[in-house]
Amino acid sequence: MSQYKMWIGGKWVDAESGRRYPVYNPATETEIAQVPLGGQADVDKAVEAARKAFPIWSKKSQSERFQIVMKIAAIMRENAEEIAKIDTLEHGTTTGLAAMIAGDLPEWFEWNAYNARALMGNTVPQSPDELIYLQREPVGVVALITPWNLPLLMIVEKLAPALSVGNTCIIKPASINSLTALKLAELLDKVGLPPGTVNVITGPGGVVGEALASHRGVNMVAFTGSSETGKTIMGLASKTVKRLQLELGGKNPVIVLDDANVNQVAES
Repeated sequence: MSQYKMWIGGKWVDAESGRRYPVYNPATETEIAQVPLGGQADVDKAVEAARKAFPIWSKKSQSERFQIVMKIAAIMRENAEEIAKIDTLEHGTTTGLAAMIAGDLPEWFEWNAYNARALMGNTVPQSPDELIYLQREPVGVVALITPWNLPLLMIVEKLAPALSVGNTCIIKPASINSLTALKLAELLDKVGLPPGTVNVITGPGGVVGEALASHRGVNMVAFTGSSETGKTIMGLASKTVKRLQLELGGKNPVIVLDDANVNQVAES
């Protein structure tokens, strides 16, 4: 059984409390790993690291960030098979689907790396003798709080755009399947990111997630999950007027009519 550490400030660390919690294989219900049980002290460390890294990462040229983000895509493609195996082991994703998801992840970084180069600014004609220049700037420290389903895809779809345009990030993966997030951190550790540009904290949403949503050093929260938790995050974030990106609730029902082939529907 493996014992993992969190990635904060470019270093692999245990939780300040020294406590851990188990990760189970859902197919066998056996314990396969232990990860740190993060808390407020760990959030404080991660926020401090991300804020220190922000001036360094955000002041790099878009071309420099492009090169590093493309390296992330390349190293994820090289390790797609291992990423898929971890997804199957800790989440129960079928091997075919896990391989397909892992194969798609690099494209998120590539797409955002290319498109970020066109998001620097533009000019707006105000009058015949006046021109306004709009300069887009990074938000700052972005907390990414993600759900249990499609665990690494949910992270990457938030991380790739935030990172590509100069933000620093703190990832809080779902507590029941954090291993793919920690594998991502292992790969990010190899591409030349300034320490603290991306941090990964493991632990329960009720502690780590709420600490991030209410922290004065966090400028934005990107969250996918239930509507009820989203409302809580909105309330916590409002106290420091954070920006929010919320993907909430289930809204895609499957309707099976009386004349349907029930067995075929179940297979699909």
